[in-house]
Amino acid sequence: EISIHENVIACPLTEAVSEHEPGLHYFGGLADPETKTLIQEAIHRRGADDMQSLPEAGLGEAISVHQPEIRQPVLYGGILFNHFGHFIVESLSRLYAYRMVRDVHPFVLFYSQWGRPRYLEKSNFVNQILTGLDIPPEKLIFAEQVLKIRSVMIPAQKYGFGFTRRPDELFVKFIRSFHFQYKIPAGFNKADKIYVSRSN
Repeated sequence: EISIHENVIACPLTEAVSEHEPGLHYFGGLADPETKTLIQEAIHRRGADDMQSLPEAGLGEAISVHQPEIRQPVLYGGILFNHFGHFIVESLSRLYAYRMVRDVHPFVLFYSQWGRPRYLEKSNFVNQILTGLDIPPEKLIFAEQVLKIRSVMIPAQKYGFGFTRRPDELFVKFIRSFHFQYKIPAGFNKADKIYVSRSN
């Protein structure tokens, strides 16, 4: 379920320009500096379709500059979409592996599309969901510049668009482990029905 790669280059993601469904394809990702190709296990997928590739220029300067290096263990989380619905469907798909590698205290590396969320604030949905899944939000790091990663653990993508009809049982068990202490907001304790909108 998890592949381990050494001396990886993390190239920032940029949205590919497309007249068809913009925002679905990205240039960049985790790359092998030896083969100068993206690491297949780390490519974000929608079903059988790859949603990442290298630009025509390839890695370019990325592997020749003196980039910062992360020497601690890293678990690759994929793309963190700063949007509740997309976060639920597309950003949790690799996090089932955290409990498998918890003992090495890894950072969790994400690419952050649509802006970095306020994930350290307890009222933020990313904070609450990660906390409910026993993943410390303070372990998150973001690939916003070219980085060299000494060792990265890449879990297989188990969910997302194209995976929802038959989700992997390992992922389903992980999601069912969610637990969170909730409280009923003031004024709602006697409500018969409560409607929760996507926007608020």
